Amino acid sequence: MFPSERIQARDRIILALNAPDCDTAFEILDEVRGSIGAVQIGLNFVTTAGLKEVTRLASRVCTKLFLDFKLHDLPFAVGETVHTLCESRVDMLTLHCAGGPAMLQAALQARDASSHKPLLLGVPLLAHLDFSQLVRMGLMERLPPFEIEKHPDARSRQINKLVRRLAKAGQECGLDGAMCSPHEIQGLRAYCGKNFKLMSAGIQPLWAQIPGQRRMTPSEAIKLGCDYIIIGDAILNPPKGIHGRTEAAKRVLDEVAEALFPS
Repeated sequence: MFPSERIQARDRIILALNAPDCDTAFEILDEVRGSIGAVQIGLNFVTTAGLKEVTRLASRVCTKLFLDFKLHDLPFAVGETVHTLCESRVDMLTLHCAGGPAMLQAALQARDASSHKPLLLGVPLLAHLDFSQLVRMGLMERLPPFEIEKHPDARSRQINKLVRRLAKAGQECGLDGAMCSPHEIQGLRAYCGKNFKLMSAGIQPLWAQIPGQRRMTPSEAIKLGCDYIIIGDAILNPPKGIHGRTEAAKRVLDEVAEALFPS
């Protein structure tokens, strides 16, 4: 495999960082240096460590910084926040699609006015929201029993339809892509086209999966059209038989590279 192909594969992998402090985070990132393309950091860690420390952390290990903030506020507030994050040289950032066109466009205008332009990714729906919660929120209509009996997958189809609508609304505003669950990759790729970036979590290599809890693998996700895969525990806490985080990250990289460039 050519070095350039391995770099392309590496850039698809995002590590979901889970660390108590910046020193521990640096140790982890130093171990997987060269095998991941970006590090995902949430609002909680940034609140604790501070934005300057987080950006310094990413630059020390030469990896891209993905802030999964899921911004959702008034357009002016979101625009100001995106401007600040652009100045801090963040590489990827999430926003709630449900914030509406005015909020998303304010974020895009702030990004486009900056010399550093991160990818802006929409979050159509939070992963914990199931059908019953969406009904209680007024976002779904309760289905009659005969409909569920006739179509057992009716609830999931309704949720998928809502996800597609929100992702498409973000795309029409100008967002670069969207977050999605593994089972939504194929549908969103067909619905939003090949140029809309898709990022998915909840993906595990086979060697890290718990028996009886089958999950989509990095190879499967890439082949379905996912642009970025988020990997957490498989690298951070690899199972017995995998000799540490360095080996785990390299194994994920090998799998992604083989999916992109079959030998």
